[in-house]
Amino acid sequence: MNTYLETTQVSEVKVSKDGRNFKTVQFQPLMDEIMIAGKLRTVKSNQPARTKNLWEKGPNDSKGDALYNGITVGDIVKGQIVSATVNPYIVGERTVTSATVVVLDNQTIETAFKNQGHTFPGQESTTNVVKEVVEVASAFIGNAPLI
Repeated sequence: MNTYLETTQVSEVKVSKDGRNFKTVQFQPLMDEIMIAGKLRTVKSNQPARTKNLWEKGPNDSKGDALYNGITVGDIVKGQIVSATVNPYIVGERTVTSATVVVLDNQTIETAFKNQGHTFPGQESTTNVVKEVVEVASAFIGNAPLI
């Protein structure tokens, strides 16, 4: 499915803990116009805007995002906002099993979710592995908290 997103905000350049530059960009799905009974109608989206970090090509030839250098507010890019069920993760004190990410046209849905730290049910989840290690270790030492 070809869909388009409008850039509604672009942050100043930020620097990650490992020294790479990135920008946080907010994308909003575009409204469509369709013809119904000879009348042009606007189809609105109920989907809120979402953000995505775009990375500059880093040292050691790490891959960067092609849009990083030229992205500005008002740009239209190919992509979509996708929601999916993912392996459980913690937000505050809640366990969450769904996520929504921006998927640009040069990415697979799986890669976009993975880049945001999510895996799909049936795939290995780092969170689940850590939880299992903590549970086993707690049982081994008499249920004393490890953290």
